[in-house]
Amino acid sequence: MFANTQVWMDLFLKFSAATILSGAIGLEREYHGRAAGLRTHILVCLASTAIMSISQAAQAVFESQGAESVFRIDPWRLAAGIVTGIGFLGGGAILKSNDLIRGLTTAACVWFVAAIGIIIGSGLYAPAIMITLFGLAVLTGLEPLGNRIPSEKFGRIEIVSEMASAEKIENACLNILRQYAISIVGTVISADSETGQRTLTLEIRTRKVKNKHEILKKLFYLPNVKSVRW
Repeated sequence: MFANTQVWMDLFLKFSAATILSGAIGLEREYHGRAAGLRTHILVCLASTAIMSISQAAQAVFESQGAESVFRIDPWRLAAGIVTGIGFLGGGAILKSNDLIRGLTTAACVWFVAAIGIIIGSGLYAPAIMITLFGLAVLTGLEPLGNRIPSEKFGRIEIVSEMASAEKIENACLNILRQYAISIVGTVISADSETGQRTLTLEIRTRKVKNKHEILKKLFYLPNVKSVRW
């Protein structure tokens, strides 16, 4: 079967399409400096395309032996395996630092190009091109729209101060945050008797804050405040 020139041309066309389409998605991620960039997306799509192409070729070989053959090949089982297995790679692209989670869109893109590879490996070029265009439209067109939608954000502010003036500092911090329409949804207080310092942790809820640096400066320059972290 693989001595047939037409088969090799078909594989070359599939791998070329996988490289170009997944490269477009990967280039967008690379441009934004994400962990999974151009090479990762292309390799994932190429692997998915190769698995689907080989599985379909194997199915054609066994089907040519006739209905009496005891062998049965289901290429869609391999497709299900690709979708399941790619979750581990996508999970590696997700990073969590305190309350900040990054990499969700990149993980979705890795899963997305795997799906493109499955479609191309099945020989469906038009749907592969269409879904790639839709994916690029979502990545490039919806970000400005998302930034304009007023949405609530949750965060955490940690203020370390001297224990002696902790109560005054707490009241001053709350007053500053209220001036910027920042709601307090939770408070945790901890003290260190050895250093004589107290840590005030505020769980906050607010709309998008444009003057975050200004708020941090006001909190930090309060008397006896040692450090502020948002």
